[in-house]
Amino acid sequence: MIINLIVDLYGIYLLWTHKPNSYSFNIYTLIETVFLCVFYRKIIPNNIVKTLLLAFIAFFTVFWFIEIFIYTPKEFLWICVTVENIFIMATAIYYYYEQIFVLNKAFIYRYTNFWIVAAFFVNAAGTFFLLLYLSSLPPDVRENYYVINYLFTIIRSILLCIAFFRKNDNIEKQKFILT
Repeated sequence: MIINLIVDLYGIYLLWTHKPNSYSFNIYTLIETVFLCVFYRKIIPNNIVKTLLLAFIAFFTVFWFIEIFIYTPKEFLWICVTVENIFIMATAIYYYYEQIFVLNKAFIYRYTNFWIVAAFFVNAAGTFFLLLYLSSLPPDVRENYYVINYLFTIIRSILLCIAFFRKNDNIEKQKFILT
């Protein structure tokens, strides 16, 4: 969350000073994707999915470096961001599926992990088509749409704050009595 805040503030500063922020955005994309893979490996109990997440880390890192060498570091890596957003949405849907249907957990919104996954899911879903559209626009027109991206970043930050200040209820130990 601290890295997220630093990169976002730096990105806003560069936007206001009309300097390109693609270099920091590209590095942040790699760091965020790797951290999210590690996070999902910790919260998803399925060993096959954990192995797939490890393979995705390797694939995405190699893919990111190939994109950096193909394009200059001063350009946004739109394909990497799209792959990251698809990964986030697919993994979040799988996480929710596993929590609700496989593990049969009630009240998953009471868990911190729910809010962390929701934060990144909402951000990825909200900016997915925006970022696809931005890749086709000239750089001077893109700046007008960055406000939408930062709006979803703020929503993600609010959901992450809820997650970090939330106290996990010990639901498994509670007994539910129907009266």
